[in-house]
Amino acid sequence: MDIHQAMEEKNSRLRDIVDLGYQTKADPAKVRTQIYLSEEQRIFLHRESKRTGLSMAELIRQYIEERMKPGDEVWDSNPLLDATPDDPDFADNEDGSTNTDAILYGSVAE
Repeated sequence: MDIHQAMEEKNSRLRDIVDLGYQTKADPAKVRTQIYLSEEQRIFLHRESKRTGLSMAELIRQYIEERMKPGDEVWDSNPLLDATPDDPDFADNEDGSTNTDAILYGSVAE
């Protein structure tokens, strides 16, 4: 293999790593990822790492997990979860759940 083929093979592997990430040997469920931080962010993470004894990577994972979970306010202030108001003028159709198409669009012509 000449030098150009070797370089192309190496570049191809690097592209695969950048495009797909790669699993770590320590934990196959995790994919290695690089990020850029501002100096202020790096200093913050470093201080938090010293304070908590957790690695900077673990802190980032925990912060992401925290943001991925909806807070209680999502459930407490969601108007879609409020009880249905009573409407005395509402005319219910008893078989609405079984004949939805016919009720909404009319009966199908035979």
